[in-house]
Amino acid sequence: MNATVGRCALTAAICTLLASVAPAAAPWDDDLPWTFLDDGRAFRVTASRYDDPSSGWNLGVLEVATVLRRGDRGVAYLRWPHLDFASDDLPVLERWPDVAGEGATAGWPGETQVSGWGRPAAGWLGRMRAPLLGPLVCGAELAMPFASNALYPFAARSIALRLQARREWRLAERVALEAGGGRTLNLGAAGDVFSASAFPGRSELAAGLAWRPSPATVVGLAAVRGVGGRDSRRLRLALELPLRGELRLQAGWTREFADAPDRLFRDGFSLGLALPALAVPDGNVDEAP
Repeated sequence: MNATVGRCALTAAICTLLASVAPAAAPWDDDLPWTFLDDGRAFRVTASRYDDPSSGWNLGVLEVATVLRRGDRGVAYLRWPHLDFASDDLPVLERWPDVAGEGATAGWPGETQVSGWGRPAAGWLGRMRAPLLGPLVCGAELAMPFASNALYPFAARSIALRLQARREWRLAERVALEAGGGRTLNLGAAGDVFSASAFPGRSELAAGLAWRPSPATVVGLAAVRGVGGRDSRRLRLALELPLRGELRLQAGWTREFADAPDRLFRDGFSLGLALPALAVPDGNVDEAP
């Protein structure tokens, strides 16, 4: 009975969000590091590339993520990306004039290539049981305002809180259906270059399949719909493979199907390496003769 009610609730949420109407611009939200919850890795280094042939924009990302604490209640983590953003003579304020604030100037930021650290983010991933919906995997992440506004829409001096949850249904021994959603709350931004419309709240819904041919191998395919601010309709393929010892290779491909005026990228590729925690000596040292 609870499973049926949960499916109905998710269906109702999907219908509500798909009917929403929103302006074109909104900051970029990448995926939460869900694999930290399942695979026991403690560190992750990921290189990503995003390209949009229509606008000429492209983005290179090198992100380092680490588990701060792992316990019965979930996993606490910290991650920080370094960004290389090329706008190809199409500044963000020219592409989306409605996000310009009182302090904006023509041609801002005056560079077509901007590099710098994005927003560091601290988060938590865990499991809980919710009324009607049953067992859920949940995540919360706070992005902190330590990035240059020149990296907008991929980063900015702004604070954002992301809340996500998803539910899994086993279809077969090694195949599962996943569905869920989330909300991004933009809590404030520094400076007067952007207007309030540059940082709208966003909602997201996703559904996908996960196949585990072995305990250490995962293949996932998901469809993601984002509304509120920039329209987004993405298809995402993810792969995790075991390497030597405790190392894991993580690869991903994303295709954005939103209209060209809205999208930040059309194709995205990522390649990452997940590593175990460093062994800590037990402190037992043999006495010298």
